[in-house]
Amino acid sequence: MIQLTVKNTVPGGINLFTGYFNVDPYFTVTPTIDDFEFLGVTYYILKTPYFLWKLESEQTGKVKYFNYPASPIVGSSIQEIWLSRYVTLQFYNSVSPAFTEDLEEGKVRVGTTDFPLGLYNLNIYETMAEGEERLNPANATATLFSGILNMTASDSNEEIGDTDFTYNFQSLNYNEYSSNDADTESIYLTNTEV
Repeated sequence: MIQLTVKNTVPGGINLFTGYFNVDPYFTVTPTIDDFEFLGVTYYILKTPYFLWKLESEQTGKVKYFNYPASPIVGSSIQEIWLSRYVTLQFYNSVSPAFTEDLEEGKVRVGTTDFPLGLYNLNIYETMAEGEERLNPANATATLFSGILNMTASDSNEEIGDTDFTYNFQSLNYNEYSSNDADTESIYLTNTEV
């Protein structure tokens, strides 16, 4: 299970999720790798295929498709190309009402009624489609990853002195019922669909 802690600590409340995924065995196309030099180090980036993300809330059943347009770095002249082991994939996320969602740019709003924090089915697909067509799941050529993502709230961010939740929000805390032990016929629903 992938863990994602959602914070409100940066300007605009935008967070960058970075995950490492072993997708190479599932490619149906030959990856195209390009390179660039930065401060004397050559970096290798994956140009194609592109990646289509699917987040499906287990609570609401709602789905978002999005992609992150930047090419992932898959190695450097200091290290070998690690494409056969993993690819670093990213997307932006935010709970801020001021955040503008842009699914083509990998900017996803969460913590809403339709997309609450909690468990998500996460799928990552291979696609060769360009532009807006990258968001169309019908253009996916392979499933590269399928798993569960757990989004939780950041309780605090002590490195910037936030211990009173000024920049973050607190996760829900559940307590056991202890006052109704004699009543074994009642059912208490504590998490219903909105």
